[in-house]
Amino acid sequence: MKLKKDIIKSLATSSKDVGSTAVQIGLLSEKINRLSEHFKNFKKDKHSARGLTKSVNQRKRLLSLSLIHISE
Repeated sequence: MKLKKDIIKSLATSSKDVGSTAVQIGLLSEKINRLSEHFKNFKKDKHSARGLTKSVNQRKRLLSLSLIHISE
């Protein structure tokens, strides 16, 4: 939980920002890293593999959204 608060604090644009695109991408990246470490020990965990795939796709959509906003 402390790691999540640190990520939010470092990526937030204001003191009350918890849901901006940058914060969501940062939180998803941390979740993806944690799941990747989990799969080094548990290669046959198919339920978590689905969660990893969903997280990667969600981050990909958010990254494309943020690139659209940057180019405008």
